[in-house]
Amino acid sequence: MILSKGFEAFIDDYCFTDSTVIEVKWDNNLLDLLVVFDYFWDIHQGKKESRKLTVRFQNCMRANFNMPNVFEKTPQKFKNMSQDELSSYIYGWYTITHYYAEMNNGLIDVSFRTVDENPQWLVIKCEEIWVEIK
Repeated sequence: MILSKGFEAFIDDYCFTDSTVIEVKWDNNLLDLLVVFDYFWDIHQGKKESRKLTVRFQNCMRANFNMPNVFEKTPQKFKNMSQDELSSYIYGWYTITHYYAEMNNGLIDVSFRTVDENPQWLVIKCEEIWVEIK
């Protein structure tokens, strides 16, 4: 089900800060990037459960990923972690700390930031944005 369409609705109706990315995939047409969020603000606004919102970036012209390089910096730190500790730590890599969206010559530029050492985790240029829920 589509909750909203368009750039204005995306920036006016939703805040993805502190939400966690749980899935990133290309739609069957291979042009639409789908990013599924565990939407934090539902809990913050008093709901019992958070929704899983899918943001559809339609007709992508660019989608650049920049994974954090924390394993390279401190590999010994992870060797002694339990699986639960490691999973919790990894979720932090996918928790949005900041995002930015603007219209630029009729196209939409969006960037998501996760961990502080990683200035832009995902950068997208697309024609349209929809927010959907299953």
